[in-house]
Amino acid sequence: MALMTLKEAAAQAKLSAKTLRNHCKSGRLKCMDYGTGGVRHDWRITPEALEAIEPAPIIPQPAAAPRRGRRRGRSASAAVQTYLLDA
Repeated sequence: MALMTLKEAAAQAKLSAKTLRNHCKSGRLKCMDYGTGGVRHDWRITPEALEAIEPAPIIPQPAAAPRRGRRRGRSASAAVQTYLLDA
């Protein structure tokens, strides 16, 4: 049984190390903590546990509403010039 570091497992699984770390913390990924008493974690993962990870379901997102841009009218400097000419 060869144990992999978090970085090695992330490269093999083609996931980020942060994702695997979150899986370890939540218990979705079976791993061993060789760190120092819960302060500094040093996760080790077996290849069998890495293969057991199920991909998250892809949830379709609704189409976003079109964004409204800023109004295109007179610029602020044109408004100031008009004010100064009127005064």
